[in-house]
Amino acid sequence: MIGVQQLPADRLGEWLELRNRIEADDPLGMDVLVSRRRRDPSHVDLLATLDGVPAGVGVYGHMVDDPVSPIGRTNFRVLPELRRRGVGSAVHRAVSELGRANGDEGLEGEVADPGVDTLAYLEHRGYQRVQRMIESRLELAHAAVGGEA
Repeated sequence: MIGVQQLPADRLGEWLELRNRIEADDPLGMDVLVSRRRRDPSHVDLLATLDGVPAGVGVYGHMVDDPVSPIGRTNFRVLPELRRRGVGSAVHRAVSELGRANGDEGLEGEVADPGVDTLAYLEHRGYQRVQRMIESRLELAHAAVGGEA
């Protein structure tokens, strides 16, 4: 059985622990979650369970710099070992319902380094790529300054 619930602020630690297990290479801190909720009144954090076991997380909200946009922002993740069991689809339904309830015309999200399965999942649900970004990082301790090598 799959359950999806909106988490109150006092349960954000559960969400954060699971999200950071799923995305161990890009962990978030509690300060990010609290700040996001404070800046976006429409923001909701979702926790999905599979047979009572935490299995996935999701978020719904709007762009902080465009809070009246008719496009909702979403992101959801599922533990790799629990994928293909309907957890992601349940979270997707929950964020879609939140978007409809808020009068959104659509949903958008970011997918970092998508694999074939992720792209197929999104395409099957009607998502379309609208932009491609490449994230870059410069380590200043080893960087050439002013073009010097």
